[in-house]
Amino acid sequence: FYKRRSVEESVLATLNDALDSRDCFDFFAGSVKKFVASDLLQMIYCTTFIPQREAREIQSQVTGWALLCVFEDKLRRLERFSKQQQTEELVQELECTRIWSPKRYPRWLAFEVEQQLQIRPEQFKTVDQLLKKSTGSVIQLNMGSGKTRVMVPMLVLELCRQQRKLARINVLPSILQEALLFYKQSLVASVQHTKLFTLPFVRDNEIDECTVKILD
Repeated sequence: FYKRRSVEESVLATLNDALDSRDCFDFFAGSVKKFVASDLLQMIYCTTFIPQREAREIQSQVTGWALLCVFEDKLRRLERFSKQQQTEELVQELECTRIWSPKRYPRWLAFEVEQQLQIRPEQFKTVDQLLKKSTGSVIQLNMGSGKTRVMVPMLVLELCRQQRKLARINVLPSILQEALLFYKQSLVASVQHTKLFTLPFVRDNEIDECTVKILD
């Protein structure tokens, strides 16, 4: 906790000290605010708000801060599982290690921090396999593997970044509202700023060439 807080304060101090005279004038005019902790998450993958002369160094520090946030949350989960004698969950948490690069997937790191979770190795392997395969690949997963709350957001974030196209999620009616609420919270009302649109579809509808073009 103290290490994370120390890095957080150091990065924020560097950012606010880097404001030039024009920025300071805008700040006092009310058009520019000082940086706060919530601004750091977006800086993991976006340098627009970072003074360009310090961009690389600050982004590296922000990434380190984010990794400490994930580790802090992990320690809290371990403490809770230990106190509640949840042996299975404790072992699973201890075996959870990072096998992907935060520099390559910065949005995933921001997702971890904001959702207070850590992507499990098997979740990364599944998503990585889908990303590497050609269009139309399918993988069947068991219940409780984190499909809806972890792997689908991972796929959406990376596909949108790579292809700069829309990512479509097909959801059963029985879990539509629950999934929609979660995606609005984790992808829309978050540092990810991902747009989300709902397109209800009934299987009884007749499909013709015109309808397919509209859906595509």
